Amino acid sequence: MDPLIQFFEFSYPDGYLFLDRGGAVCLRLREAMPGLEGKSVEKTQISMVRPGTGTELFFGIRTAAIQIAANEGEDFGSIAACFTRVLAEALELTSIESFRFRQVVGRACGSVEEAISLMRPLIASESRQRMEQVAAPTEWRAVQMEYVQNNLIFQNRIAIESLPTKRSSSSDPVPHITAQLDVKGLVPLPISNLDVAAMIHNMGNSHLSQILPKIAPHIQTS
Repeated sequence: MDPLIQFFEFSYPDGYLFLDRGGAVCLRLREAMPGLEGKSVEKTQISMVRPGTGTELFFGIRTAAIQIAANEGEDFGSIAACFTRVLAEALELTSIESFRFRQVVGRACGSVEEAISLMRPLIASESRQRMEQVAAPTEWRAVQMEYVQNNLIFQNRIAIESLPTKRSSSSDPVPHITAQLDVKGLVPLPISNLDVAAMIHNMGNSHLSQILPKIAPHIQTS
C-alpha cells in the first residue's frame, strides 16, 4: 500500500502573536523546509506550499495544519513535528486544544473486481455479514467505521477510488483500494509533553500493520 495523503492539524488557544510574527514564522519554516513558497496571506491565516513534493500547510490565530500528498520517502512524522515546534516557539504556545491526524494509503488495481477482492478482507466480519444480508446488493464502493477510545475518536474508511498512478504510462485514473485512518484528539495537551513525531509514527504504523496482513494473501502477482 502506497501513502496517498498524510495530514496533521491542531488548534490552540490565544495564538494572537500570529498578527505580529506571521512573516517571521514563514522565514523560520522556509529554513526548516527548503523549497517552501508563500501561497496566500490573509488577516488571520497564511498558506504555504512546497512545489513538487505535495506539501501544503497553513497557520493562523487558532489553527494550523500540514499535509503531504503522494509522499515518497519523506518522514511525515518528523516534518509535522518540526512544523509544530516552529509554531509553538514563535507563537509562544503552551498547549494544543485538539488535533486531527489522517493517513490514506492505497494500491492500484488492474480492475474494479480486483479492488473489490482486496476491499472484502479489510471489512470486519460482522459488517460483511450485515452487507450480505442486504437484498440484491450492488457493488460496495466504501465502508466506514467509527469508534471512541478514551479521549480519541477513530474513523476508518475503506473505499474504491479512481485515481491516477505514477506507475502507469497513462494519466487516466485507475481503480485503487484505499484505506483511510482519521484520528481526532479531543482534550488539551501540553506542548512540553507532546511528541508529535512519535504519535504520528505510532498511529500510522498501527494502521498499516492492521491492513497489510489482511490483503497480502489476496494480492495478484504477475
